[in-house]
Amino acid sequence: MAVWETIITNKKHLMTAAFLSGFIIDNFTLTRIDLAMTVIVLSAYLFAATLGFILVSISRGGALGPYATQFAFGSLLSGYFIFFTRSASLAGSWFFILLLIIAIFGNEFLKEEYRRFELRATMLFAAFFFFAIIYVPVTLKSMGAWPFLLSGLMSLAAIWVVIRIIDRIAPEVVRTTRRPLVLTIGGLFVGVNGLYFANIIPPIPLSLKDAGIYHFVSRNEVGEYAGRAESVKWYDVLGRYYPQFHHTEGGPVFFYSAVFAPTKLNTTILHEWQYYDEQLGAWETTDRFSFQISGGRDGGYRGYSVKQSIMSGRWRVNVITERGQMVGRTTFTVVNTPALPSLVTVLL
Repeated sequence: MAVWETIITNKKHLMTAAFLSGFIIDNFTLTRIDLAMTVIVLSAYLFAATLGFILVSISRGGALGPYATQFAFGSLLSGYFIFFTRSASLAGSWFFILLLIIAIFGNEFLKEEYRRFELRATMLFAAFFFFAIIYVPVTLKSMGAWPFLLSGLMSLAAIWVVIRIIDRIAPEVVRTTRRPLVLTIGGLFVGVNGLYFANIIPPIPLSLKDAGIYHFVSRNEVGEYAGRAESVKWYDVLGRYYPQFHHTEGGPVFFYSAVFAPTKLNTTILHEWQYYDEQLGAWETTDRFSFQISGGRDGGYRGYSVKQSIMSGRWRVNVITERGQMVGRTTFTVVNTPALPSLVTVLL
C-alpha cells in the first residue's frame, strides 16, 4: 500500500518518467536505421502508441493506459530524434529538437491539453508521418520529393483509418472535434511539407559518419583510404572542430567524407566549398563536386574532393544532397605558410 500511495502522490510525474525512459532505452538500442531489429522496435512502439490512443480515446484506458501510451510516444519521438539529428547538422535538425523539447515540457506542464483528443490525434499523425519519412525511402531505395510526398499521403491515410475506428465505437468523441482535427492535422501536414521543400528537414536516411580536411587523401587497390593531416592535440577542442589548415602556394586541399546510406540505396551527394567574404559578410560558393554513393557500409560510403587553388581565410565545406539538404559541414581556416607543418598519416 505504501508503494501505491507513493505512486498516486507522484502520478503527475509518471508520464514524464515514462516518456524519458523511452528516450534513454532508444539511445542504447537503436543503432543503424535499416537493421531489422530497429524496424521491429519502432514498429512495435508505433503499434503500441496507436492501440493506446484508441483505448484512451474510447474509454479511460485502464490505470496504466495513459502511461503505456506515453512510454510508446516517448520511445518513438526519441527514436526519431536520434535518427534525424544523426542525419544533419544542428542547423538542419532544429525543428525536431524543438519538437522533442515541446513534447517533454508539454507532457509535464500541459497535461490538461494532452487530454484533448485532437492534440493526441495530431501527435499520432506526427508519429505516422516521421516513421514514413524514414522508411519509405529505405523501402523504395530512393530519395527525393516523390517518396516524401508518398510518406505524407500514407500517414494521412493511416490517421484517417484510426479516427474512423474511433468514430465507429465512440462517435461523440470525433463529432465534437472534427473541425480542430482538420486544422491541427492539416496544419502539421502543410508545415512539415513546407519545411521539407525549404530544405530544413534533414535528408533522412542519410547520415554523415566522418568528414575532415587533409593535405592528401589516397585510396589503395583494396579500397582502403588514408589521409595526411596536421596533428591536433587531444585536448585542443577548438583545433579539432575548427582546425587551421596551413597551406603552401600551389598545394592541394582535400576534403574527405563518409556518408551512411541504407543497403541498396544509391544517391548523389555534393561537396560544396564556400569562402567567407569579410567585406560582404556572407558565404560565397566557389566550387561544387558531386559523386554517387552506395548504401550498406557501416562506416559510410567514402569519397573526397580536391581544390587546387585556395586563398587564406575562413572556409567551410557542406555535404549536401542534390536538392540542397544538409548532411553535414566542416569549417576551417586557411593560413598561408612557406612550408608545411609536420603531418601524420591516418586511416579513414
